[in-house]
Amino acid sequence: MSIEEIKSETAGSVWKLLVAVDDVVKSGDVIMLVELMKMEIPIVSPTNGRIVEIVVAETMSLSSNQLVATIAVDEGSAQQ
Repeated sequence: MSIEEIKSETAGSVWKLLVAVDDVVKSGDVIMLVELMKMEIPIVSPTNGRIVEIVVAETMSLSSNQLVATIAVDEGSAQQ
């Protein structure tokens, strides 16, 4: 099992967290929403796995390419 970082693709503020630590997610699942100029921008899981850590909180400001969470990837089911 490997750990993969999930990063914000844009600056903004965390509007809503949609997962919690230990939640199992699939590739493409929305894990949180970032607000930028009144638009909601989804941050999605890049792979199948389990959320290990969420390093941001709702209302927190983000910069582009900032780490927001880590995911434990099961190599047997990664990116199906």
